[in-house]
Amino acid sequence: MFGRTFYHDTLRKYVILFGTLFNDIWINRPDNSGNVKQSLKVPLSYGPREKFLARIDGIDSNRDPQENPFSIVLPRMGFEITGFNYAPERKLPTRNSFVTTVTDDNTKKKHVYNPVPYDINFSLSIFVKNTTDGTRIIEQILPFFTPEWTSTIQLVDDAPIDIKLDIPLVLTAVNQDDVYEGSFEERRALIWQLDFTMKGVFFGPVYKQEIINLANTQIFDATLYDDITLAPDGLDPDLDVAARIVNQPGLLANNTPTIYTSLNSEQATAVATITDGAVTAISLTNDGVGYSAATVTISGGGGANATATAVIDNSDSVSEILITSGGTGYTSTPTVTISAPDLVSLDADQIAANSDFGLAVTIDDPWPDQ
Repeated sequence: MFGRTFYHDTLRKYVILFGTLFNDIWINRPDNSGNVKQSLKVPLSYGPREKFLARIDGIDSNRDPQENPFSIVLPRMGFEITGFNYAPERKLPTRNSFVTTVTDDNTKKKHVYNPVPYDINFSLSIFVKNTTDGTRIIEQILPFFTPEWTSTIQLVDDAPIDIKLDIPLVLTAVNQDDVYEGSFEERRALIWQLDFTMKGVFFGPVYKQEIINLANTQIFDATLYDDITLAPDGLDPDLDVAARIVNQPGLLANNTPTIYTSLNSEQATAVATITDGAVTAISLTNDGVGYSAATVTISGGGGANATATAVIDNSDSVSEILITSGGTGYTSTPTVTISAPDLVSLDADQIAANSDFGLAVTIDDPWPDQ
């Protein structure tokens, strides 16, 4: 349906869950001294109440018990689903999903959207020969429902997705029906009926999708470009930065969108060497990345007046530190500080499909004819 074939066995799991809760009920029948003379397990099966009543009514009490096999299995229990109702008060946002990585392919993930909630109505019928057997069974059920009992069930097991949820089962009504009409030879029908509501959910298909490494949006932080003053021809030079940035020379080449990100920048570091009180060499310990220009500051060490400049290579890294003045009076190694990198710019065609740059920004030219 709707182009997808899937089946999670959800309804079957709910039926099994309900039956499991009541499939291990025993009753003991004592003698006059209080000693247990008979202990039997109450059989449980799925089927409508009318089916069991028809079989009870069809039994002839005058026939041999071996010819009435159903008569020797009372007490017994039967249950059935009686209806479904959508539960809007339990509905979660549809687009939220359960996500997990595909074991044999780390470039893809599996996900399934939030389930649709439904209340599933169950009816449990208890057929007994006498009142005492009925009360012995009922008293083993009622104390556990206050008025609900919650079980954990695995609803989706499409590897590697493994979704287990708590499913409440609410006891909504308990009724006794004692049918004893006609002559004494007619069979008595003593029935307890318990109505339950299971707060279930149904999941849709499981999807497999490639991981998104780059989100390209149409927004940017204009505060990064406060020093830009050039406006396009014929436009007000006092236009806000967002309007002026798109036409800066070199910012957009042939109206090709440029993606900006600071997630792959790194500050350069360096150390100085002194000889006879002057700075004689500065060696890079980290070239850094993301530079269009850099400022070098030399401080401490007891001396003064040492200066240097940074050389930026084509990969936006610091390739060399040139000493312009060695200064005087240095008694210990001074500290060399290189300014932080600028915002890195990458053309859209430079970004590989699997590049993990996080959230990037695309600036499009609103004046393509300028």
